[in-house]
Amino acid sequence: MKSLIFTLASVALTGISPAAIIIDSFSEVENNPLLLTINSNSSSADIANGVSVTEANLSTTTTLFGNRSTRLRRTSVVSNSGPREVNLNISEQGTPTLDYNSTTNANGQFTLNYMATAANPSADFSGERAINLDVIFEPGNAPLQFALTLFDANGDFVTSSQSFSRARLDPQTGGLATRSNAEFLLSDFAALDLTSVTGVELVADAPAAADFQLNSIVTEPVVVPEPSSALLTGLLLGFGLTRRNRR
Repeated sequence: MKSLIFTLASVALTGISPAAIIIDSFSEVENNPLLLTINSNSSSADIANGVSVTEANLSTTTTLFGNRSTRLRRTSVVSNSGPREVNLNISEQGTPTLDYNSTTNANGQFTLNYMATAANPSADFSGERAINLDVIFEPGNAPLQFALTLFDANGDFVTSSQSFSRARLDPQTGGLATRSNAEFLLSDFAALDLTSVTGVELVADAPAAADFQLNSIVTEPVVVPEPSSALLTGLLLGFGLTRRNRR
């Protein structure tokens, strides 16, 4: 009985916190740095279709499924006068991050794809609560549009979209926040088989004169809440009563 009580007490004091799944930490590239640019000197094909690179030999500890496909597009121009440039950079030097910026005359978009392989056929997201994007804005940035798509082993997919802005107050400084977390709830993807996710795609649409960094894309696990101290107290009182009744 004593052993059982203390086993239950141990469970009561310990919440279950599964590890987060790293979709991309941006800490690894095949050819450092990864730099994509579209400007007035780019070819007509690149201006029309965008530029892209696929990295197939990344570590699964830094990137989901060990691969990343990155595509950059200039979606439109505000004016034909002046610079019309969009840039994307991922570097292993310094703080790992994806940097995106554009000039005042260029609207842009980038797409990140992570797809299952024979060696890594699927990922289990069933124990996750959300997928979080850690974003740092530069002052004055207009809202970004993010679209996140998940694919499962049945060939189904679901897309969730949201507008994301830095126009909120930082509770510590009282000023506008420059770092925020874009959260995609996994409950919005309930139609999928989340035990067998085979692909993740993130599309970011950015206005002209955008300047921001994406530090990571990671899941937030569902944490089993710790039972209240009242439960533990009840267990210990029950143990005490049991001992008295035996005397």
